[in-house]
Amino acid sequence: MIDVMFAAPPGLQVTVTPVGGGRPLPIEMGLATNTSTKKGQSRDAIGSVEIAAPGTYTVTAGPEFPDAVEPQILLGS
Repeated sequence: MIDVMFAAPPGLQVTVTPVGGGRPLPIEMGLATNTSTKKGQSRDAIGSVEIAAPGTYTVTAGPEFPDAVEPQILLGS
């Protein structure tokens, strides 16, 4: 594993919204990122969200970045 430092692309917007309707949840953005790469993949933790109520949520991210190679959102703790 190799540790590298980089930041999310400028202009990246992420929202987490309850499926049944309601306001997007606040995302606590990280002040610094420590990204690890493994098996040709890079991951950057850009923020966290607290899910206070069980339910179904929609996660969206954009805009599209044409130079990104297979961008994905990784959810978990």
